[in-house]
Amino acid sequence: MNDPNDDLQLKLNRLGEVQPSPESTQRALHRVRAALAQPAARPSLWSNKTMWKRLVVACSSLATVAALLAAWLLLPEPQAAAGWSEVRAAMESHRSLTCRQVIREKGKPDDISRCQILGDGRSRFDEADGSYTVIDATKHRQMHVQTKERQATLMEGVRVPPANLYEIIKGLPQDTTAKALPAKKIDGRDVLGFVVKVEEAEQTVWADAATRLPVRIEAVDESDKDGPVELIVDEFKFDEPLDPKLFAFEAPGGYQVKTTGSANFPDAPTEPDLKNLVVTPLVGIGPLKFRVSRDEVEKVLGKPDSVNEPVPGGLAILNYGSRGLFLHVSPKMGLLLVMCTSQKASATRVRDFGGKTDKGITLGATKAEIIKAYGEPESQEEAEGTVMLSYGKLRVNFTLVGDKVVEMMFNRP
Repeated sequence: MNDPNDDLQLKLNRLGEVQPSPESTQRALHRVRAALAQPAARPSLWSNKTMWKRLVVACSSLATVAALLAAWLLLPEPQAAAGWSEVRAAMESHRSLTCRQVIREKGKPDDISRCQILGDGRSRFDEADGSYTVIDATKHRQMHVQTKERQATLMEGVRVPPANLYEIIKGLPQDTTAKALPAKKIDGRDVLGFVVKVEEAEQTVWADAATRLPVRIEAVDESDKDGPVELIVDEFKFDEPLDPKLFAFEAPGGYQVKTTGSANFPDAPTEPDLKNLVVTPLVGIGPLKFRVSRDEVEKVLGKPDSVNEPVPGGLAILNYGSRGLFLHVSPKMGLLLVMCTSQKASATRVRDFGGKTDKGITLGATKAEIIKAYGEPESQEEAEGTVMLSYGKLRVNFTLVGDKVVEMMFNRP
């Protein structure tokens, strides 16, 4: 929706002591931008202020509403138990939702966006500058329209959660807790308030005392170096008639349209040599050595699922997501980077990479297994449950979540 570079830089900063050159930094920016700033293993309204503004987070705002409301309803008190059954019955008939999201920072104007969500997986998010994003979760696609630039980007194969509040509530684990707050009025309505811990962060939900539906959600991020950042989600309205044209995947007339990703998910290769590729640091992947040409890559691996070429004739990002691979190839320097990834590490649909490294490390390997194979990493960084192990001399990074490798990145010597 907005410029993603702040969030992209967060990923780049986690490369540890593998100090990229300006050119490789630009390659990483293109790669992450092309993959919707992955990883997005646990999208949440709370992740950080930039994440709040992003598509996946906006789509998951509905899940946060559900989680907060359900946490209150699952309290052991008889009144809460009754409320839970009432809301379950009420939510079954609700199939659309609109709300407002406000990000408030000291000394800056409020960042306001509007959300319109249908129970069938379609949604739309409008920014104050006129730009907007349309999502169809069931068809794994989104379109971002920048009205000032008169440009639109259609992204195929996007992995976003379905925005059906009732289905989300039904599927919630019943192990949450909440702390009651004194009742009060908001805009003349009697509301009940509860403080709920969601993904290690406390948030406050105010729900209508009569309907048991959300009225306002509040959260404050104290971790930002520039000062507290406040999040407010309010102005909830259920089952308002929404014009189907609002969710159409058609850019306005005269707009430049760019398409990325793949609408179809090709079958995984069956040939053993392609199915079980071995990646060797400083050497390459399978029979492909670093610096080989794009033609040679496609001769060995076949045509990619799609190609992202940010600058025509420049660096090409070859998307082999159907086999968990993304390759960066330069016209002058050939194969520069190999990324082996998994669905857990990707915001776009991929199949988990089925190969291994020269020392037998696969997706799902533990930190101990990596160290046994390659020794102690030259640097290690942790953020939000993700661990990055960097081997600068080998030009390799391993990303782990829950002590399991979810992504491996290999750079040219």
